[in-house]
Amino acid sequence: MSLDDAARILSHADVPLWLLTSRAGERQGGLIASFVQNASLVDDLPRIVVGLAKHHQTTQLIEASGRFGLHSLAEQNLPLVWQFGMQSGKVTDKLAGCSTRADSGLPLLSDVPIAMECTVEAKLDVGDRILFLAAVTVAHRQNDEPALTRNRMVELATPEQLQEMRRQRLDDTEVDRAAILAWRKR
Repeated sequence: MSLDDAARILSHADVPLWLLTSRAGERQGGLIASFVQNASLVDDLPRIVVGLAKHHQTTQLIEASGRFGLHSLAEQNLPLVWQFGMQSGKVTDKLAGCSTRADSGLPLLSDVPIAMECTVEAKLDVGDRILFLAAVTVAHRQNDEPALTRNRMVELATPEQLQEMRRQRLDDTEVDRAAILAWRKR
């Protein structure tokens, strides 16, 4: 089996889409997280691992604050995928126009199925990404809609959105490749 075969196999897994938000001081932002994984078997001590590209503003906000909000999305939240996943937070306030609750200081979206407050416990630099291990400190179930998955999002995307996703992925691939190779050489 080649590395290309392995990549194709791994890309077929249909995973839920997660939207991550953070705030540090007056700055806030968010993104669609491509790597989110449960990291605990202990029900009363839930933990997750998220992997975020170093160059994203949201990664910098989490490093500054040590906290983030993690949100599951439903099909009705599809516009949020394009709002948070297709533009840079360095250029626009992605949270503008979103219904949020900020009682904890974190910008938590109010019209998604689940919003969780997370506190970073550890981090690991792996070249192109920072892996954050975080405790889920509070979880808000806001509705019972089923989770929007990556495959369903692709089915619902317009041809223009798919083309832009491919373009951005190619750009990110080159940035990530350089970062991984530099990290491996150190």
